[in-house]
Amino acid sequence: MMRVVGALIASVAVASVASQADEPQPRIVFNDNAQMLMETTSQSSRRAPIKILIAVDSEGPTGVDEYWARNRKPGDPQAQRFRQLMTDDVNAAIEGCLEGGADEVYVKDDGFRDQNLLPDRIDKRAKLVTSGSGLLQGLDESFGGVMLVGLHAMEGAKDAVLAHTWSSTRRRRYWFNGEEGGEVAAYAIVASHDHKVPIIMATGCTGLCREVRELLGEDVVNVPVKRLRDDGTVELYAPEATYKSIVNGAKEAVGRVGKIKPYLVEFPLQIRLQLKDKQVTNGYEKWRRENKSDWPGRRAGDNIFEATLATTKHIIL
Repeated sequence: MMRVVGALIASVAVASVASQADEPQPRIVFNDNAQMLMETTSQSSRRAPIKILIAVDSEGPTGVDEYWARNRKPGDPQAQRFRQLMTDDVNAAIEGCLEGGADEVYVKDDGFRDQNLLPDRIDKRAKLVTSGSGLLQGLDESFGGVMLVGLHAMEGAKDAVLAHTWSSTRRRRYWFNGEEGGEVAAYAIVASHDHKVPIIMATGCTGLCREVRELLGEDVVNVPVKRLRDDGTVELYAPEATYKSIVNGAKEAVGRVGKIKPYLVEFPLQIRLQLKDKQVTNGYEKWRRENKSDWPGRRAGDNIFEATLATTKHIIL
């Protein structure tokens, strides 16, 4: 028996030496019945850890049909209910990410004042990123994808719930290199240009999902949680149903990491901002120049600013 095993090992060793320039090295092991097996280890069989960043907004989550984060006081019972619904959507995304094979999940509250989630009720397997200036704080090139949870469609969208871009009062509209876009576009540009990371999933109303498909393509996973009806009323989907949908969507999105490509646009970036009216525009310009000494906006009309950006620093203008 020992001579047979020895001969087998010797022949395997010779074959290994002959092919070691091209093949990963085999390792000889024995099972409980003394049968010889070969295990091959290779760098190609080891995948890099999958990290996901979830950016969440306050207007697009399940059950939300008002600008609660801005208009309701923190202790208001309805505000607390919306915070819980927002947190539930995030937890569903976390669960789906981990079920899909993600190794690390980070969450960033990007809603009004960045104080909308319930931190003590966030799934403890995820890490909460604290507030910071700029979009997508905490993101870098080590991440596999960004998920936009609870986002909304851009200002002017007729088929969307609470459609706006950064401000529900100033009625901002943006064009990036001549193409109109909202917050989805801004997030995608920052993630892709600064970090080479794609948006892989978005949740919100059906109007938001349409916007994501048109801008980023069909490969990005979309999960609708509500819709604007033809009569102007809002149809809110049941939280139990949306939770399951978000879990499944996040799981599917993680499976597409490496397949979805970043959204790349040409730089310098030409940006155009249109506001509600001249009065609002005057106030906006005064506010910006007083608080940002390097603000690059230039007046191009009664209610229009333009800028040429070498980086994404002032993408919100």
